[in-house]
Amino acid sequence: MTLPREHLQITVADLKDPTIAADRINVLLSHLQDRIDELAGYSAPDTVTKLSDLPRVGNELIAPLYSDYTVPGLALGRAAAGSPTLTPFRGNVDMYAFGGASGTDESFFSIHILHDLKKNTELTFHVHWSHIIAAPSGSVKWGIEYTTARGYGIDAFPATTTLSSTQAAGPQYQHHITDDDDMTVTIDRNIEPDSLILGRLYRDAGDAADTFAEDAYVLNMDLHYQKGQLGTTERNRAWLSADYSSSIA
Repeated sequence: MTLPREHLQITVADLKDPTIAADRINVLLSHLQDRIDELAGYSAPDTVTKLSDLPRVGNELIAPLYSDYTVPGLALGRAAAGSPTLTPFRGNVDMYAFGGASGTDESFFSIHILHDLKKNTELTFHVHWSHIIAAPSGSVKWGIEYTTARGYGIDAFPATTTLSSTQAAGPQYQHHITDDDDMTVTIDRNIEPDSLILGRLYRDAGDAADTFAEDAYVLNMDLHYQKGQLGTTERNRAWLSADYSSSIA
């Protein structure tokens, strides 16, 4: 409910009359509680049905709203040697199989950061995978090696960082997704819209934590991120615009 402006103010004259002052304070407290209840409602996922339901300050969203940068398994780049093999997965559907018997299978990806990224939040990698073994035993360890840089001549790509996630091989054909908390990319001050993340997704069968001696199929690779706005009002170095008071240099 929107109250008239005069009901949201307490003047010196009001304070001289305890009854009026008390009434105005009670109105303000009631209005504040309404806003608290409203924002609390936004935080409940089942109450959010559209973007306009989410609270915001200016252009920036307050409540968490997550999305994915996705890299289909079949779109992963493959090297001439040490690459996963396109192998039948289910029926006549083939997917890339990363071997678990010996050696390292690897593939490569590039992710472009969109203009709806929320500043100072985290990105988390996860891998969608499966296998075809009827009675599986052991775990698969996925590794991601990556480097990231802002555009417009601001950054050079630094030395790579490596993350990993180990997950038990469940039932045959089960759709696995690795734990996001295992592979977190902290956004310090080096990722903004139009940044690039370049990386390598791999499986090393010789790693002691990888105990599943069979093929593991990569179905998709994703990067969860938190949206901060619908977009930006600037095309180039968007967070330097006047719309973003906490913009980075």
